Amino acid sequence: MPLPRFDRLAPEMRSALLDVARIHFARDGFAEASYNRIIAEAGISKTSAYHYFDGKADLYGAVRADVLARLAVVLDAWEPSADIDHFWRQFEGVSARLADHLAGHPDDRALLAAEVPTADAWTPVVIDDAVRVGLVRPEDRQLMVRLTSALLAATDEFVLAHPEEQDATAARLPALLTALWS
Repeated sequence: MPLPRFDRLAPEMRSALLDVARIHFARDGFAEASYNRIIAEAGISKTSAYHYFDGKADLYGAVRADVLARLAVVLDAWEPSADIDHFWRQFEGVSARLADHLAGHPDDRALLAAEVPTADAWTPVVIDDAVRVGLVRPEDRQLMVRLTSALLAATDEFVLAHPEEQDATAARLPALLTALWS
């Protein structure tokens, strides 16, 4: 992660540096991306770069955190559902927003394909709502959080590797979750 001084960098400079780094990491992968090329293209000196990051791994961590923060905005807060139908409409809406975001941000898609995150903050909230509307038994909550996180991570990994299957997979996901939860 970046050094604390990175947070004091002007927001437009922070954003520009992360944008350039995201492009390089997405295109070249972590191992092949050049720290020197990234900072040169971002227009900062090597001395300045080391003022904000200990090295390439720290910069990659900042890019990953930025991508995950943007995904959290896309996922948005899960609202308590009025009923089971509302739950699935909300779930489908979240899935559609995520698909639209990834389609419009291929660099995010590439970075996520290299390292699929889990939805640890989001999944427990969704499961709590599923318990509330009767889709998950309360006594199964903890297990279902873990199993659902694993299923969503596997689904994300599959869709990131096979974007042409995204719509079909999204359509099957409610049935997979219903089967898992029943």
